[in-house]
Formats: sequence, C-alpha cells, structure tokens
Amino acid sequence: MSDYLLSFLIIPLLYSFFVAIRPSRNHRLTITALTLICTLSECSQSAMSSMTFDPGDVLAILLSSGVCFFADSYRTKARIEEPSLKLILIFAIPLQYACQDEPCYEKEPSECDAIIWLTWEQIRADITPEYGDTQQLERPGKLLSAPGELLVVDRYKGFHVFDTSDPLNPMRLAYIPLPGVTDVTTDGAYLYANAFTDVVTLPIDSLRDRSFVPGDERRIKDTLTFPSRQFIANTLLWLNPEDLNRLLDGNYGVPVGFHKYLGQQTLYGEVVETEDGGQEIE
Repeated sequence: MSDYLLSFLIIPLLYSFFVAIRPSRNHRLTITALTLICTLSECSQSAMSSMTFDPGDVLAILLSSGVCFFADSYRTKARIEEPSLKLILIFAIPLQYACQDEPCYEKEPSECDAIIWLTWEQIRADITPEYGDTQQLERPGKLLSAPGELLVVDRYKGFHVFDTSDPLNPMRLAYIPLPGVTDVTTDGAYLYANAFTDVVTLPIDSLRDRSFVPGDERRIKDTLTFPSRQFIANTLLWLNPEDLNRLLDGNYGVPVGFHKYLGQQTLYGEVVETEDGGQEIE
C-alpha cells in the first residue's frame, strides 16, 4: 500500500513546490510534464531491470495528476496567488509515512520475497550426461563447432551436443547438465567450462563413445569470481530473514532468482511464469 501512496504523492508534492515558487502561473503544462516523467520512469524501471511492471503505480500517478489538474483549475479561477507552502506540508507528512515500510523480519514469511537457490550440493553434483533428444534449449549461449559436431551452451543450465553431419537436419546427441555454465572451450581432448565459481574439465572421448560415468569430470573449485547478488539486486530490502542470513553467510549456494510475495518470479534475471511458487530448483 505504501508503494502506491508514494506514487500518488510525488506529483502533488512537486506541483506544490512549483506553485510556491511561481504562484501566479497556470501550472497545467507542469503537471502534464511531471505525469509523463513519472510514468516513463515507472515503465523504464521495469524494462531495464528484473522488476515487474505494476499498473497500480501508473494508476496512482494518473489519479494524482487528476487531483493536481483540479486543484490548479480551482486555484486559477479563485485567483489564489499567495505562495502555497502549506500545500507542501500537507503532502510531505503522508510522504514520510509512504517512504517507511515495516521490515521483513517483523512480517510473516509469506509477506516477504524469497530467494530461489541453487545449493552448492546441486551445483557440484556429479555430472550425468543425458544421451538422445531429451532436453529443450532454453537460453542459447556460446557456440563451439567441430567437423560434424556443434556444441551450444544453454546458459546457467548445461550444454547440448548436436550431430551436424547433415547441416540441414542437425540431430541432438546429448545434453550435459552443468549448473552455472556460460562459456566453454576445448583443446581437442577435453572440454573446459565454467560453473559459477568453478572450472570443470570433461574428457571428450568418453562423452562421444558414451563411456562417461558420473565423477569422470574434474572440478577446480572457487577459481572464478561470480557476483553473488547478480540476479537478486532488486529484492534485497524485502528478503525473509532466513534467506537474508543465508545470503550473508555465503555458504549455502548461489541465488539465481527470487519469488516475490505478490506472485512474480524471476530466474537468472528473467521474469518467468510459475504455478507453485517454489523457492528452490532441482
């Protein structure tokens, strides 16, 4: 509720400030400009970050501009020209309330945002290749080609290997799950890939002849840097206490998204649909 109140009060407060400075002027153009700026700012925040667009904020902005148009029309007809500093106080007092919010540790857990975690156990589990056309490519990333073969990174999930002996009809040969991968390279005998903070090495021959068994990979832990808050920057103030403690401790895992208490969910920086609102992914 306080978010909508804040959106509602911004334009009246700024309008009151302009009236106090230039009381003799008609400020309809000022109100229009403030309305456009606030509306575009609300839309741009949603487009440029993982925040979800909330039409309630835009509605609050439009309602407040309507109030200001009415007030300006009345002020002009009544020829009220003295500085309206009292208006600033009228809107500033509830604005102070709107800028305050009850901290999440004083709320019910269901009223706070929750992090979607990949635990270190999940990230560093033994790799089990899935042979055949078993998985869909969701987040295409880097490509690595060889004669008759193509490797496509599925960002943060794993990578897919295709048979390209028929370029017009590539066939998926295998899917290699590797949480955190975004880049991969090879020296001809081994594949080298990142996995969040780890470097993972996989033997190519055993992957090709399907003799690879879980544990054949080699992992060098904590070699790379990865910003732990990359996917949750916009939710830190509203985290439930348990997730906040896990985040500060740093030993639980990697936060890959968040589930907002209003129902929106992001994963790897992208808004996704969810039915169960789960807080961890397998």
